[in-house]
Amino acid sequence: MFTDVHVGGSRSPRSPQVLTAGASFSLDITTTDAYSNPTTDASFSCSCCCGETMTDAGEYTVHVAPPIKGSPFRFDVKPGAEHAATSTHTTNVGAESLELRVFPKDEFNNTVTDATGYIVSIDGGDDIPLSAPDFSHTHAVKEGSFELSFKLDGVDIQNSPVKVVVMGANADGLPVGIMAAGMGGLLVLFGLIYWRQRRKGKKKVMELEGAASRMENKNEELVMENELLEYSLRQKKHTLEEQEVIKFVLDNTQSDRVDELRSVMIDSSEIEVEELLGQGGMGKVHLALYKGARVAVKQLLAINEENVTRFRFECFLTKVLIHPNCVRMVGVCWDERMLGCVMEYVDGGSLQGRLTADWGVRAGENIGWKNELLKWAAEAALGVQYLHHTRYFDETEGEWKDCVVHR
Repeated sequence: MFTDVHVGGSRSPRSPQVLTAGASFSLDITTTDAYSNPTTDASFSCSCCCGETMTDAGEYTVHVAPPIKGSPFRFDVKPGAEHAATSTHTTNVGAESLELRVFPKDEFNNTVTDATGYIVSIDGGDDIPLSAPDFSHTHAVKEGSFELSFKLDGVDIQNSPVKVVVMGANADGLPVGIMAAGMGGLLVLFGLIYWRQRRKGKKKVMELEGAASRMENKNEELVMENELLEYSLRQKKHTLEEQEVIKFVLDNTQSDRVDELRSVMIDSSEIEVEELLGQGGMGKVHLALYKGARVAVKQLLAINEENVTRFRFECFLTKVLIHPNCVRMVGVCWDERMLGCVMEYVDGGSLQGRLTADWGVRAGENIGWKNELLKWAAEAALGVQYLHHTRYFDETEGEWKDCVVHR
């Protein structure tokens, strides 16, 4: 709190003060007249922060109106104590090592740089401390499956424990076996290998077999990575703070609009996430399965009131768009495990990708205006025309408005 700020007096500006995240900021203003007599009939307003609980770490500047001596006032908000529910971790899996790191956060999701008490254990083994400044540890391992437990003062942090898989190189570089081949095929294959050894030498044959083995190992790695991704996503839950934001935005929606949103809600347990399709400025899009059908699920990168409010608007807007040339909404996940917009999955790839790939096609076989190009242009124009004449509900003004596309 800033105190004894005099109006008309000769006090110099106060030095910046430091608050801890979660504390309230206030100004105690004492006003005087030109003769230093106290007055009580003045009123003032702050540009921000006054009377607010400060949760985001950073530097703040507060302007007072009408202007008083010492204004603007500057203060800092530092992170609070580290908090298990909001701290996160990362695991970089190598061929023979695990690089482990935590990202300490306070209860308001601010990064803490001087945290203590973080440890990691591998398969229930000895506790390995993760200390400032980088909170990381590199651990040598052999190939296999491991369970990592990241804790703060004995409590599992967010998304812990986690299962990881380390793939090692094949000791002799040889393929494990040959499948789905008859006896005649085996004899021919062994004869071919023998002939190639005689013709080009054993070294060349070993190089080819080594390449096949590496490809096989790579395929196994990809399978393991997909299994790990699916496992991690199944374990993922929003933090308590994120859940409160999600609930707050839904509770502050008009009752009839809430009913409209609930009519398309999907339980996240029915969504089976498979792989990442892409990422933008606000969210990621994953390929997923819903009731046996492939869908695209868009999820936010950061859960805060502004992003969730914009996401809610996007859900309402997408719900009313029904046209053959617009991607259709399937439903919305809005629970503790997932905040996501479930959309129709279009598997043809992007227009840019198709046009780029067309450069490598021989003349006469590439995409032409007589077939695909004219059809694509017409379909895109029909979709844009539909959007241009579609009405949407403006939540800020509480009324329906014309024209989704403005220019």
